[in-house]
Amino acid sequence: MELSEREQEILKLYRADKKRKRKKRITLIMLLLLLSIGGYGVYRYVQSMPTAPKEKIEEKPTDTVKPNITLTTEKIEIFKGEDIAYEKYIKEAMDDKDGDLSEKVNFNKIDANEVGEYEVHYRVKDKAGNESSATLKVVVKEKEKPKEKPKEEVVEQPVQQVPQQEQQQTLPPQPQPAPPVTKYFMFTDGYTMDNVTSACQNELVASGRAGVCTPIQDASGIYTGMRLDLY
Repeated sequence: MELSEREQEILKLYRADKKRKRKKRITLIMLLLLLSIGGYGVYRYVQSMPTAPKEKIEEKPTDTVKPNITLTTEKIEIFKGEDIAYEKYIKEAMDDKDGDLSEKVNFNKIDANEVGEYEVHYRVKDKAGNESSATLKVVVKEKEKPKEKPKEEVVEQPVQQVPQQEQQQTLPPQPQPAPPVTKYFMFTDGYTMDNVTSACQNELVASGRAGVCTPIQDASGIYTGMRLDLY
């Protein structure tokens, strides 16, 4: 069956239009495919990008242990007006985290011009705020008065009066005078400041001779006893 020229022309136009639509459809499919592949590539690229490392927050352990503070003694005694070297009584101030805290010890001061009993409180704190303390007891006493020097007493024996008649009588030969004698009454022998003088005087009277009781001092000026010299 032959087509007329017009029909042939219409058929050509139809075929050309169909071919154009098919080409357009193929182009659209290719475009969608390219877009799809490109999107996946972008996705893969983004996924492959290195991420910034997250900062690791370290949890610091909590310090709850108190530092240890130790004194050289628990109690001291001083005289009124005497200075106190507070630092020398700190033996140790240590913390398991901060180490030696001796330079960071705080303490109160007392009035050493008043007699009485006082307390010095030593305190130390570490960086975490843990605090420890120690107490030093201080006794302030009056100054001791110097001991009185024993009085030096010379006991003279009374001279007996001889009646005139006896003086005219022939006197018997006089005995030769006894040699000088020295006797010691020392505190190391049991004598004390209260009885050493009387002991020396009693010995002098009992001897019946003239003599003198003299206190004895050592090189430091401390009395150690008494000496009896019989003439």
